[in-house]
Amino acid sequence: MDYSNGAKERIKLLEIIVKERSSRDSKAVKKLLSKKEQKLYHAALPYYELANANGHVWDKRHIDFSTSLTVKEYDSEFRDIIVPAVIFHDSGRYKTLDSRDNMKWDSFANRVWHMYEGMRIVEMHMRGKDYRNDSIDTVKSIVGLHDWNYLVKFDSDKEISALNNPSIMFGDETLTLEETYNAIERLSRTGLLEDDVFKVFNDVDRINVPASVSYYKDYYKKHHAKFGNVRDFALMRMVEFDLVTVFLESIENCASRKVLYTPHAKKIVGEILDERMKEADIKVLSVSSHFDKDEFRSSMEGIIDKENMYVRLS
Repeated sequence: MDYSNGAKERIKLLEIIVKERSSRDSKAVKKLLSKKEQKLYHAALPYYELANANGHVWDKRHIDFSTSLTVKEYDSEFRDIIVPAVIFHDSGRYKTLDSRDNMKWDSFANRVWHMYEGMRIVEMHMRGKDYRNDSIDTVKSIVGLHDWNYLVKFDSDKEISALNNPSIMFGDETLTLEETYNAIERLSRTGLLEDDVFKVFNDVDRINVPASVSYYKDYYKKHHAKFGNVRDFALMRMVEFDLVTVFLESIENCASRKVLYTPHAKKIVGEILDERMKEADIKVLSVSSHFDKDEFRSSMEGIIDKENMYVRLS
């Protein structure tokens, strides 16, 4: 059965809800941050606003949720690295227009470009400010590698060749796709990917996947054709995070394993996905059910409000 119309109606309204809540979320995030962290958050916002204007409406919610989660769950010796890395890691997304050469946001080139631009943004807004140089260098490297696990799935030579190795401006510098990829590939060989600080960042970033907005966005945009109901989609996410084992071919074929490095992160993801399973009883959320605009809005607002309380984003 084709559920496309039901998915389109829901994703459109979810976008509206996220945009409406953005300013309120920003005020809540700032209350959790130190003064120097607030400066970084304020510096990053214009880049996310540009990305929003270019169709990346979800990144701002990701940053707000993940920043709040970091402060709540990972307030440790890594804070001077993890909080800035979370704030800036997708700031380069505004560079990756879906309209450019018909490339999607998750294409090889756009993955490379947004990470490289993110490093440049970190340098501009952190160097010479309130942070040690070694911490800034680590933040830059994390931002430059945060999607490395996606890049390694591509044949880089083939991707670069297929696009005729295009060039793009980074500030006053023009670089080819090959040059920017090579810079990131060199970072991957520094050992950072095996460092504890990168693993903590990875876990924080991955925890956003089952978070409310990211979860329902993925369901309505990418997975509604396979899963007419939210319950089966939640089960797939549990399989991806190695929380359950199932033997349903439809779920196994869709699942893309997501690595978590610490038991603490796995516990948090488990708690979040338990909430998603409970929400499966709310019929209006599933694309196979009748779409009632007011009912959907009320349900989604309640889900996000509850999540905001969980991460103290309220």
